[in-house]
Amino acid sequence: MKDKWDLRFIYANEEAFNQDLLYVKETLIPAMAAYQGKLGNEGDFVAFLLQEREAQKRFTKLYLYSGCASDLNKKDVAGNERLNKVELLSQEYGEKLAWSDPEFLSLGLEKIKAILARHPELDHGDVP
Repeated sequence: MKDKWDLRFIYANEEAFNQDLLYVKETLIPAMAAYQGKLGNEGDFVAFLLQEREAQKRFTKLYLYSGCASDLNKKDVAGNERLNKVELLSQEYGEKLAWSDPEFLSLGLEKIKAILARHPELDHGDVP
């Protein structure tokens, strides 16, 4: 097959992919998990949401790179392992941050809206 996706615009190489994977696992997830019980504090709420945005961006890149590479050749064991690593990391992310949705709900819609109104850096566009 002569036509292949050029995934270098996502990660320049395998090392960059692995660095991001490691950063999410060893730095970002533990930092976010440390906010458990603290989202009622406005500063912590804002910091958590900014880290959550960063995590989503990194997960998007990790999934795109590993998923597209895996789709190129389903017989590529290394490519499939790469995708499995991202999926396992996503599960770990969900497990370590499972407390966050109930904590957000406990704050109530009005408090969340008030905080969001004071912090334009959290603006997600036209989300109601």
